[in-house]
Amino acid sequence: MGIIKTIIVGGEGLTEKQEKIRKLFMYLVSGCLTTAVNWVCYVAFDKLVKADMAVNLFGKEMSPLPFLSHISLTGSRYSDPREA
Repeated sequence: MGIIKTIIVGGEGLTEKQEKIRKLFMYLVSGCLTTAVNWVCYVAFDKLVKADMAVNLFGKEMSPLPFLSHISLTGSRYSDPREA
């Protein structure tokens, strides 16, 4: 357990190079965890909220659905409720 604590919070016994590697490792781990949490929240929000997301921008109706379909975890495309 002591080595895990040293990796997470650092320690006085680490050399400068070890500390740099530890910081880089923690940066990558926290980035991966943040990305995973964002995906989980996105999927949950996508499944729970079934609202039309079209907005008007400079008098033209725009929908984020074509952009969001490219990042879907399942790879399936969204169907636009207005096309039904």
